[in-house]
Amino acid sequence: MSLHNEHLQESKILKFLGFMWNPLSWVMEAAAIMAIALANGDGRPPDWQDFVGIICLLVINSTISFIEENNAGNAAAALMAGLAPKTKEKIPIEEVFQQLKCTREGLTTQEGEERIQIFGPNKLEEKKESKILKFLGFMWNPLSWVMEAAAIMAIALANGDGRPPDWQDFVGIICLLVINSTISFIEENNAGNAAAALMAGLAPKTKVI
Repeated sequence: MSLHNEHLQESKILKFLGFMWNPLSWVMEAAAIMAIALANGDGRPPDWQDFVGIICLLVINSTISFIEENNAGNAAAALMAGLAPKTKEKIPIEEVFQQLKCTREGLTTQEGEERIQIFGPNKLEEKKESKILKFLGFMWNPLSWVMEAAAIMAIALANGDGRPPDWQDFVGIICLLVINSTISFIEENNAGNAAAALMAGLAPKTKVI
């Protein structure tokens, strides 16, 4: 049991670290390295403030992604655990008819139409969503709020010391925000297309008893 728990804990650690290995993370990690490495090219000290800020954004992004995927996995596990192991082969035929409120002769046309009115057609509801709104939605989450606040601070709070706005940091943060939203949008769009293709390929077959 302890070995299983250790393996599970190790897997979660690897899964968390895995969220730091993707295109967005690569951009952020490269920006962090540039903040402390390339700054010395002009004889300036490393920009530790930007370095720490980028690393914080990286950790926040990985934490949010890890929590979301972990919650989704827990919800799926709970759903599978809640499925009744009782199958139609183990249910007496008369009990099936009683539960479905029908007989061996089946449903009449009128009964079928009434059930369609009550329960709707036997298919998943398809919701069409604006792709533009979906893309903008990826800019409205905890990580995006942190990045947007950092961008505003780069051009607003810099004037407190009589310095000009830090447009370089502002543009960099906005670029990271757009890249993050674009990657998330593409991933979800691909997942939606795969699900739609799966549904379209399902054979409309049933077993008549």
